[in-house]
Amino acid sequence: SEFVKSCEVIPAINQCETHLLLQQKPLREAMKSKKTLLQSWSPFIAGKGSILENPALKSIAQKYNKTPAQVVLRFLIEQGISVIPKTSKRARMQENLNVFDFSLSAQNMQILKGFDTNKSAFSWTNNY
Repeated sequence: SEFVKSCEVIPAINQCETHLLLQQKPLREAMKSKKTLLQSWSPFIAGKGSILENPALKSIAQKYNKTPAQVVLRFLIEQGISVIPKTSKRARMQENLNVFDFSLSAQNMQILKGFDTNKSAFSWTNNY
C-alpha cells in the first residue's frame, strides 16, 4: 500500500474510516507486517444509510441479546480493529463499552464480512 511505502517512521496507529461497508481489508493487510493498528473512526457511519436498521444486522443482534451497534463494535474488535464511536449520551457510552461479554460465531462473522462494499461513506463521489 502507498500508505506504508510513504512513511519514514511507521505509525503505531492508523486512524481511518472503517465500518461494515468499508472494512479496509487491503489496508489492514498492508499494515499487518508493520504492526500498525487500525483505529476505526465513525464505526456506525455517522448514521448514513441507516446501517443499524439493516434486518440481517438486527437479526444477529437479537441472537446475542445485543444492539446492532454493539454487534458492529464487536465485529470490528474481533478483527483487531480499535474503535472510537462518538456519542455524547451516557447510556450509549455504557452500551458501547458493553461489548466484551460475547463473541460472534464464525457464521455471523462471515455474514458481517459480506457487508463490505469497499466504498467510503464520506467521499464526495458517493451518494449516501
